[in-house]
Amino acid sequence: FPPTKERRRTLADVVNKYIREPIPKKFHNKDQRNLAPRLEWLKEQIGHRYLAEIRPSDIAECRDKLETKTNRYGKHLSGATINRYLAAIGAAYKHAVKE
Repeated sequence: FPPTKERRRTLADVVNKYIREPIPKKFHNKDQRNLAPRLEWLKEQIGHRYLAEIRPSDIAECRDKLETKTNRYGKHLSGATINRYLAAIGAAYKHAVKE
């Protein structure tokens, strides 16, 4: 990231902008529908952090929290669902870097 303005962007800023803009068509329709709630959950967890401060260990902590989270049926989230959460944050992050 450039040294000044970009260092002051938070993950919440990136997520909000990514949700406002049209979601890329590479996602399957079902994934498009679920993308915003997944990003909102991640925003609640680490959205207050500046992009330059987010480390792989922060993402790993979010992954660990997801492993204990339950779905609407009371079962733990599957590995595939957890990967979808991580893919959503990766897509938003890559979009921010391209700007």
